[in-house]
Amino acid sequence: MDKIKIKMIAPLEASSIEKYISKLCNHVVLARTGVEPKGSCFFHAVYYAFREFRELSPEEKTLYIKRKRKDLADRISVATWFQVQKGDVAFLQIIEMMRVMVYLIPSFITDPQESMVLSSYNIDTKLLDVLFHLLDPAQVDHHMLPRWDIECSKIDKNEMSKDILLHRMKSKWHQIYQDNIRKAVHKIESELGPSVEKMSETKKMAVIHKLSDISYFLFDFVAEKALLSFREDIASYSTWVNTFHYLYLVESMNIGTGILFIDASTGMPYEGMRYFDLSKLQNETNYIVLLYFPDYHFESIGEHVVMNNKKVLNRIFRSDHPLVQSFFNYLSNTKPVQQKQSPQPVPEEKEIKEVQFKQDNEYEDTGVL
Repeated sequence: MDKIKIKMIAPLEASSIEKYISKLCNHVVLARTGVEPKGSCFFHAVYYAFREFRELSPEEKTLYIKRKRKDLADRISVATWFQVQKGDVAFLQIIEMMRVMVYLIPSFITDPQESMVLSSYNIDTKLLDVLFHLLDPAQVDHHMLPRWDIECSKIDKNEMSKDILLHRMKSKWHQIYQDNIRKAVHKIESELGPSVEKMSETKKMAVIHKLSDISYFLFDFVAEKALLSFREDIASYSTWVNTFHYLYLVESMNIGTGILFIDASTGMPYEGMRYFDLSKLQNETNYIVLLYFPDYHFESIGEHVVMNNKKVLNRIFRSDHPLVQSFFNYLSNTKPVQQKQSPQPVPEEKEIKEVQFKQDNEYEDTGVL
C-alpha cells in the first residue's frame, strides 16, 4: 500500500460532497457526503445510499427515519436481543446496567414507589438492605462485576439457546454473590468478641443462601431494565447510535447489503468491527460504506467514476470491489493486495430487491469532487 498522509477532517454539512482519500485503498476515487448530525446520522448515512431517500425533503427524511427507528425498536425481543453476536451484546448491556443499578438500588429501598417495583420482582427490600450493607456498591462494581464478566466470557455460546445462556449467566452471578456473602459473614464473625454467641453452621448457611438468592431476582430486574433501555435508545431519533446499537442494527435493518465502517481518524477500517461476525458479514453480495467519526458522527461514502461519459457516484460496493477486499484483508490481519482499479458496474435493482430504495446510477448531487 502506498504511503499517504491522512489529515484530520471535520464532518461536512448535510448534503455537501467532498473528495475523500483512504489509506486503505488510495487508488480508488472516493467521495464523502455529509448528513444531518442530530443523533440519527447513522441512519441518514445508510439510507443516503438509495436515491429515493435522497429525493425526500428534509422533513420527509426525518419522518421516515423516526418511523424506521420505532419499527426496529418494536421488533426487539429478548430472543432477538440475544441473537446479536451470540448474546455478547445483550450481556454487555446487562453488565453496564448492573454497574449503574448497584449504585441506584440502595436509594430505591426508601422510595415507596420504587420499592413496589422491586417487590414485583420478588425482591424483599429488607433483605436487600442487609445485602447492600454486607456488599457495598463499590465492591460489587470493582470486584464482583469484573469477575462475572470473565466467567461469562468463558461460556461456549455455540448452538446455545437464549434460555440456557440466560440461565448460565444468572447462575454465575449467583455463585459470585454467594462467595462474597460467605466471605463477608465470616469476616463479621471473626471480628466478634469471644463473649458474643455465634450462629450455628446451619443458621449461617441459611442466611448466606437467603441473601445470595436475591441475586437471581436482581438479575431479572436489571436485565429487563437493560432491554427497555436498549429499545428506547433504538427508537429515539435524537439518540446517538453506539457500538451496541449498530451491532444489532447491522443484522436487523434488512437493507440487503452489509455495512462497513472506515475510521475517519485513521483512514482505515474501524477497529471495533473486529467484534462483528466477520464470517457472516463477508457473505454479503453488496456493501454500504460509512465514514465513522468515533463516538459522534457518520457520513456516506461513494465512489466517483465515469461510465458512458456520465459521472456516477456509486454508493453500493460489490463484494469483489478492491475497497471491500482490502477492508476484509486488513481485518483478517492480512496485508491488502493492491489491485488495478476498474469501473464497477452498478448493481441491478434485482440484486438488492429486499430494500426500499434503488441504487444511484446517475451523479445527481451538487458539488465538485
